[in-house]
Amino acid sequence: KGASGQIFKTLQNHIDQILNKKKKSKIVNYSSNIPTKYVRNLQKLLKFEKYIEAINLSETLLERFPKSIDVFKLQGFAYAMLGNYDESVNAFNSLLELNASLDDIHFEKGRVLIDAGKTEIAIKSLNKAIEINPRVTKYYHKLALSLKKIGEIDLSISILEKALLLDSNHPNEHFNLGNSLMSVGRWSDAIKSFTIAIKLAPDFFKAYHNKGVVHELMDDFESAKSSFNKAIKIDPNFTDLTSGAGFEK
Repeated sequence: KGASGQIFKTLQNHIDQILNKKKKSKIVNYSSNIPTKYVRNLQKLLKFEKYIEAINLSETLLERFPKSIDVFKLQGFAYAMLGNYDESVNAFNSLLELNASLDDIHFEKGRVLIDAGKTEIAIKSLNKAIEINPRVTKYYHKLALSLKKIGEIDLSISILEKALLLDSNHPNEHFNLGNSLMSVGRWSDAIKSFTIAIKLAPDFFKAYHNKGVVHELMDDFESAKSSFNKAIKIDPNFTDLTSGAGFEK
């Protein structure tokens, strides 16, 4: 709990600084001495899912350009797509040794660690990304989901709520917040989050469904039925995920 509390305190300070306009975003220089054509060749290989070829090319390029930020970054992506998470993390670590202020690389490293099942370590990388650049809302969203995964639901909710103060135009994140609120019994707040998600994305049938589930938990069966029917009207194949309340096709 102590470590989680410290993470939240750090995040809260960063978010408050943004909201008060006391901190400007950090500009990172991604320039490298490698010719653009080589980077484009790597990007093309990744685009066409030729990950092994991309890794082989990256190794060749790093022999010639051992401090290329772009090559290490793309190599990390290639390893991750192959499911070789350890090598992906190694590539990102090599990149961070060159420039530890690359917030997006700390974020990508965190994502890979999550895929590797190392959530608690991933949280440290995500927190570092936020420390460097506290203006990127997706960093908070990924951190909130990671904290929820390890059972820190209240902290996850607090982070999502504050992140949405920075940018509230994310229906998926309102949906995620609603799910977390529902899991801790904050049903009225959950309904508000699902309602906002639906307003931002009117075809968000999962938000209608989960809103119906909350209405059902509150014994408001008419509202539950209405939400369920709206969900199935948008996606008739969604019936297998419905609740026990009345559901009309």
